[in-house]
Amino acid sequence: SHLILSNTITARSILDLNPSHPLRRLLTIFTYRSTEVNLSAFGQLVGESAILHRACALKYESLEAVFDSAYESCDVYKPFPNHRVAPEIEKLSEEGKFPYLSQGREYYHIVHKFVSEWISTAGEGVIDDQAMQFYNGVKASTEGQAYELPEYSSINDMIDLISQSIFTVTAYHELV
Repeated sequence: SHLILSNTITARSILDLNPSHPLRRLLTIFTYRSTEVNLSAFGQLVGESAILHRACALKYESLEAVFDSAYESCDVYKPFPNHRVAPEIEKLSEEGKFPYLSQGREYYHIVHKFVSEWISTAGEGVIDDQAMQFYNGVKASTEGQAYELPEYSSINDMIDLISQSIFTVTAYHELV
């Protein structure tokens, strides 16, 4: 999930947003060198005869099928607080016994507030043609996944995308 989101957000921001665009300036802080880190991790972790392949009892073709399934079931762009969890997990979270969920939600809300405030002061650039090209490029990348980004209908869609992106490349990466 981290590989999917960080690579896509980095690529789309470079392809769709000029260097001085407000969204690119914000995202670059959180995605700087992501592609280099991911490329290294991919080579060390998921390639044929790499750590993951050697650590499991699967032929590489079967492992590739697992990766395909993981892509199809991916919901990394769904805002973290909107993920449904089993009632038992929710109860543990409410009792303070499952910090992954309770602290993850708290952090997401902090990020969401930050992004909302930042976007409100960034000007019209956050909804210009480049921003829409960026949003639609990321949306297209989610086709075929369990959670596909919705059609853009308001600035809240952009706020959710940017918030989830920052959340994923910072906290969620640590939670996985």
